[in-house]
Parts: sequence; C-alpha cells; structure tokens
Amino acid sequence: MKSEPVYSTQSPLWMPITMRVRSLCNGDYERTIKIDCFDHRSNGNHKLIGSCFTNLRSLTKGPNDENKYPIINSKKKRNKNYKNSGFVELESIGVTEEITFLDYIRGGTQMHFAVAIDFTASNGPPRDPQSLHYLDIYGNRPNPYEIALRSIGDIIQPYNSAGFGAKIPPTGEVSHLFHLNGIPSHPYCSGVTEILDHYRKRLASVTLYGPTNFSNVINNTISIARQYEDGKHYFVLLIVTDGIISDMIHTKNAIINASKLPISIIIVGVGNADFAAMNELDSDDVRLQVDGKYAERDIVQFVPLNRFLAKKGPFIRAQADLAKEVLYEIPEQMTGFMRSRGYKPNIPIEMTLSCRNLLNKDILSKSDPFCLVQMKDSWSEKFVEIGRTETITDNLNPEWVKKFVISYNFETVQKMRFEVWDVDPDGKEFLGHFETTLAEIVAYSGRQFVKKLSGIPNRECGDIVIVTEELSSCKQIVQMQFSAKSLTKLSWIWRNDPFLVFSRSNEDGTYSVVMKSEPVYSTQSPLWMPITMRVRSLCNGDYDRTIKIDCFDYRSNGDHRLIGSCFTSLRALTKGPNENKYPIVNPNKKKNKNYKNSGFVELESIGVTEEITFLDYIRSGTQMHFAVAIDFTASNGPPRDPQSLHFLDLYGGRPNPYEIALRSVGEIIQHYDSAGMFPAFGFGAKLPPTGEVSHQFPLNGNHSHPYCSGIPEILNHYRTRLASVTLYGPTNFSNCINNTASIARQFQDGKHYFILLIITDGIISDMHQTKNAIVNASKLPISIIIVGVGNADFAAMDELDSDDVRLQVDGKYAERDIVQFVPLNQYLSKNGPFVRSQADLAKEVLAEIPDQMTGYMKSRGFKPVKSVPTTDPSQPSPSHPTPNAPSIAIS
Repeated sequence: MKSEPVYSTQSPLWMPITMRVRSLCNGDYERTIKIDCFDHRSNGNHKLIGSCFTNLRSLTKGPNDENKYPIINSKKKRNKNYKNSGFVELESIGVTEEITFLDYIRGGTQMHFAVAIDFTASNGPPRDPQSLHYLDIYGNRPNPYEIALRSIGDIIQPYNSAGFGAKIPPTGEVSHLFHLNGIPSHPYCSGVTEILDHYRKRLASVTLYGPTNFSNVINNTISIARQYEDGKHYFVLLIVTDGIISDMIHTKNAIINASKLPISIIIVGVGNADFAAMNELDSDDVRLQVDGKYAERDIVQFVPLNRFLAKKGPFIRAQADLAKEVLYEIPEQMTGFMRSRGYKPNIPIEMTLSCRNLLNKDILSKSDPFCLVQMKDSWSEKFVEIGRTETITDNLNPEWVKKFVISYNFETVQKMRFEVWDVDPDGKEFLGHFETTLAEIVAYSGRQFVKKLSGIPNRECGDIVIVTEELSSCKQIVQMQFSAKSLTKLSWIWRNDPFLVFSRSNEDGTYSVVMKSEPVYSTQSPLWMPITMRVRSLCNGDYDRTIKIDCFDYRSNGDHRLIGSCFTSLRALTKGPNENKYPIVNPNKKKNKNYKNSGFVELESIGVTEEITFLDYIRSGTQMHFAVAIDFTASNGPPRDPQSLHFLDLYGGRPNPYEIALRSVGEIIQHYDSAGMFPAFGFGAKLPPTGEVSHQFPLNGNHSHPYCSGIPEILNHYRTRLASVTLYGPTNFSNCINNTASIARQFQDGKHYFILLIITDGIISDMHQTKNAIVNASKLPISIIIVGVGNADFAAMDELDSDDVRLQVDGKYAERDIVQFVPLNQYLSKNGPFVRSQADLAKEVLAEIPDQMTGYMKSRGFKPVKSVPTTDPSQPSPSHPTPNAPSIAIS
C-alpha cells in the first residue's frame, strides 16, 4: 500500500487507509510490517526520510505511546549524533468484518445498467466493409459494436441506451447524447436484442460525425444517480467506443464528479486505435485528477475487446474471461462507495418456526404438518411464497428444522403470512394461518414470538412460535461425528433406533432446533454419520452459546420417545473427543432416587474449517456446463390453441411460458458455462416420420452433437421442433437426468460441474424412476433446476426439491440435495407475460447451486487451485473441453 503524498509540510496527516487484513499481513497479526516514509519527487526519484517496523497486533492497541514510532534512515546511522528523522504516529484504527458485494445484493441493493455507443466518423462509413459499424446484411458477420453489445450486454443486461457523436435528422445537428429508441422520456430497451435492433436502425438514419465526447453521457448518468443516493441503488455505465476521445478535460471532470456518486463506468474499446487515453482514465494506482481536483475513488474499468476476439472470425474466444475482465472491478467499486457513505446492506434475518397444539385432522393417527411462508411488500397486492418447511409426520407440536433467511428492511412494511397444512395421501388440509409484519416479529429478536393460529371457525387452531435473529457473517464449517454408549432400552422387545436432535439456545431460555441426524437402527451403542453444517447454523457464530443435544428413539408413527438430553457449546466441543463425553438425562426419570442417566453421548471427531465458496472454485477454473430439457407433452395443450403453454404468437410476438422461462433463466445461467455450447433436448413427443414417442430427442436434430450456441439458437430449434412433432406423453424426467448423469460420470475430476434445466408443466409420470435417477445423480457433479410453467399442482416437484429431508426411494437415500424447483408464475408481471423481477428470479434459480456445487466438491476432497495469472495478456487462455454427449437413441 502507498499513501497519497501530503504536500509542503513537516507534520503531515495522511488520508485514512482502508485495506484488507489479508493484503496487509495475510491474516497474521504478528507478521512484521515495515513503514517507509518518502519525500515525493515528481520525477519518481523519491528520497527516503526514514523507516519503522510494527505489526497489526501492536497497531490494534490504538493510538498511544506504543504506536508512536521513530523513523530511522539507515544511511544516517553512522552519524553519532543522529537519533531519528521524526516520528510516525497512529491516529486511529478499526478492524471490522468485511461487507461484500454479495451482502449488498442479497440485502436488496439494485444494480442499474446503461449503454452508450460511439457514432463518430472515426469508426468509418457504415457501408465500408472495413468500418467498425459495417452491417453485413447478407453474410450476417457481426461488427465489433454488435459483438461487444451482445457479449457484454448479455452479461450485464443494459436497459437505458444512447448514442453520441452523430448528426441527427431532420436538422442534421450533431448530438452528443441521443436515445437509440428515439424516445427521450423513456429511453429503455427490454434486453440486448432490442438494443441491437435500435442500434441498426439508428445507423441507417444518422450521419456519423464527431467529436467523440464522453462527458455528456457520463453527466446524464450523474443526473440520474443523484436522485438515488440512498444506498439501495448503484449505476453502471457501459461506453463502447473506438477510443479516439475528444473532450478529455471535460470527461475527467465528469468522472471526478461521478466518483462521489453510486456510479461505475466500463469502457470497451473496439478496433485497433491507441487506447492510451483510456488507460489514463482507468486510474487503478493513482487517483484521477484534473485542475487540482482528485477523484474520490477509481470508478473506471477499461477493456479492449480485441484481446478477447477469436483469431478466426469476429467472435468472442472466451466469454467467461471477458465477463471476468468486464466485471472485475465493479464489486470493489460498489462496496467501496457504500462503505464510504456508511451504507450497510439490509439485515439478513434467520427465522425458525414451530407450532403447539395443532388441530388433529387425521382419524387413525395425528396430523402431518408443514408451514407455508409467504411475504408481501408494501407495493404488492398479493402474497408470494418464499418457502415451506419440511413435513413432520404424526406430530401436533412440530419443531421444523428448515430455516428461512429473509432480508429485513426497516424502512418498508414487509407483511408475512404463515399457513399450516396437514399432508394427506390424497391432498392437504388447512390447519390455520397467522398474518403479521416482519418488523413486529423482529422486535422479539432472540426470543419466542408466540401467536394464535386462526382461520377455522369456532375451533382453537393452536399456536405458532417464531424465533428470529440477525444472521452472523461467520464463514466457518463444522464437521462432527457422535456416538453413544449404554443407552437405556425403551422397549422390552426391540432395541432402540436412536437419533440426535441439536438445538441452540435463545435469549429467553428456549431452544430452536437446528439439525436432526438420521436414526441408527436396532442398537444401544450407535455411531451416527458425520454431521457437516455451518457454524452460523449451529450457534450463529457464538462459540459459547448453549447447544442442547436430545437423543430420541425413532418411532415410525412420529411419536419419538426421548431417551435423554445433554448440554454443551461449540467452544467445549472444539477441545476434542477426550473432553466431550456427556451423560444424557431424561428429566421425567429424575424423580427416581436411583436414576443417574440414560447412557452417554460421546464426540468421536470434530473439525472447524473456513468455508470454501462457490466463487473460489469458479475463480480457480472449475467449469460449469448447462443443459436444457423441454416438456413437449400433450398436457401443455395444442400449440395452435392460444391457451396452450406452447402457443407461438407469430403475429403479436407474445412469448409463451416456455420461451419466457428459456430466455429468463437461460440468460442468467448461461454465463456460468464458459464453453458457450448447451445440449438441448425435448421429451414426451411423437417424432416424424415414424410417429414413435421419444422421451429424449435433441432439439437441433443432431443426435451425435445436440449442442446449441446460446439461448437464441435453443429458442429457434424449440420453435422449429414445435412445428414438426406431435405433443404426446407421458412426462418422463428420468431419461434426461440419466443422460446428463452419463456425461457427468466422464468428468469427476473436480474441474467440471453440470446443471440440467428442466422446464415442465408439472404433471410428472415416472416419479419412481425419476427419484431413482436423482438418487444416482446425487453422487455426481450435477445440479437440477426444475422450472414449473402454468398453473398445475407442483407438489411433486416440491417432493423432489428435498431441502430438509433427503430424497429416498426403495431404501436408497440421495447423497445430497441436488434439485431446485422454481415456479415461474411467481415472477411474472401482472401486465403481460414478462418477468417482473429478473433479479429475484435469478436469486431463486441460483439460490441452491453454489451450496450444491461446493458441497459436492468438498465431499470428494476437491479444493480450488490458486490460478497463476499469465504474464502476457495477449496469449489465449487455456481451452476447456466441451463434454461430448453420448449417442441418443430415439425411444
């Protein structure tokens, strides 16, 4: 780290320095830190005044005599009268947990993107094949601007679009800011395709001219950002240019002004111009300055497009590398601004649910309850499901394990609705509901919020118990294994089937369940499977928080019998197996004078490690591969029927639900697939010419290579297939899952992970085979996203999305949860078939993928490898294999 110089003084006070502890000392508080004080010289020949040494442990003691350091110039030490060259003193210090970019995004901060395109004459006449703006109408060869817009636009999805540097009809006046769609009051485009359409139309109507002025488009973004300095919005301006800038002084002034606002600027250079000026604006090491004014922070990222073009043909060689370069500085720039203004992300709240004295709706047994959690923001008219608990069989006092993490915003009214249902073989029965606001619940943070359920006339529905607390930022993982000895038998005939329930204490002395082990059958001395969980789930990062361990005897009717309980803490557990042997006591038996305990629970092993994140694997080169399977069964309705889920509106251009799902979800996850080629299949249709039903057929008709280059090509093949096949059935998932599994088996080296997207109307036929396929796939590097379209009952999909209880079939258990189900209707806008919130949809679609991928990698011992950056950026990055799909027999 280098500070800025303070000019013309012998007693400088430097600006505060903010940096990561790992950059300063790599987390080692005892590591020696050297501080050199130089006299700044404009020619770069800075003169050493003196040096001193310290460490972070000393510095954290604060500004006192221990942190007043004489600085010594070693060359002057020969002088007997020399003592020092002055003193460096610590004025203030603070060490805090880092708030990350994702913390702000998860907390609700909205990103807003705009694009500005250079229409100046230096690009060359649009009709000249050598022009950077040449439109190849017949050969369909994209020009550099189209490449940049498509490649980068697909990554960041710009909406507000403008051009600059052209003469605009009918007056022929030069404009330094004109809107591509020609609507100044509403310059927004719904995606990259529409931006490209308007760009091409504008090229045909304007005259390329000049000069190349950036300041107007930057100042326009400034005027918008000034209205949203509330910590909830951040703006990214993408400028695509040939690099010959005209208004450098004005642009620098605009950037300096923008540096005080929630703005970042990405400049993409096309062509072969000298981009030295752009590198000057991208001031990574020295703050940008003009006329004695300094930028508050670096907000510019410059990317030359040519570095990422393939050698043969105008196409992007490595979209993943381009994405990484384009977005490289945005997270730091955004979080830097938010921290400098004291903005903190919305608070993530973890919610635990239980109920007491529920109604019994079953005759021969007890109710099998689950709780449906819904939320409604102040601007919304209806409640939207945010999740549901697991179902607990035969229990009128359920304590659900599943937690709900909710972003709490104290400035808005967030209404909550809780519905409790009894699951029956032929459906479900209502047990009661409760409505409140999140603010009212949070007021009881750390304590039980107990309220009456209602909704059934003249009946007491029982109580709902809600416990919330702020989720800690602890990133540690704990793995523990327990055993038990000499457990008391609870049956004269049968041995126990013991399992453990872990609960953490609340502030009011109550406990909330955090984990349940699997039962070990027919034994008094069980050894349970290792338990892996986040420390924040176990104790929310508090090592001294009381943890209660209950040992139960499992009963198939849900009436589990308590064997005994003990208490500990993570601090005690981390001392290891020798000091963690606990007698378990049943409070109901303590009245017996001769009673001592009901056996012992022992810790067999424990390990606490720092969590390795999804991004750690991605940064180290793990490749994501994306495949899609589309439901072509008759339950969707005839494609020519306007009510059909597959209806193609050729004249009105209204997308059907499958097109919406493909574009919305596909555009989110395609950027994680660095190969850029996606195998795409259909299932459940009769194929010509034989009319035989196929449960898996390639959309492009190529059985040996079913890959499509991007979502637009998948959509084209989907529409073509709809016209040639007959929708039929049944709706079988197993073939598509087994095919993806057969590919994944070839790539179990920790460098590849596969995501299968299934889009369906939800009426599944081969549930047993599908469960078997998922259980088998759970051992492989695979995740499955199921997007439900239409209004069918998706209960079967929720069964496959086994968040809390491992999926099992025929006595076989899935090794891990690999399915994420998303109902598309939840994210459609009220007016028209469009996605209401792409950010919310993205969050839901990708919610479980990071944990599923990292969970698999850790279970196999794969660790991310630190990548070594190449010294020559012009060299191509290593290519990664696109897995070859096996031959697919039409069945």
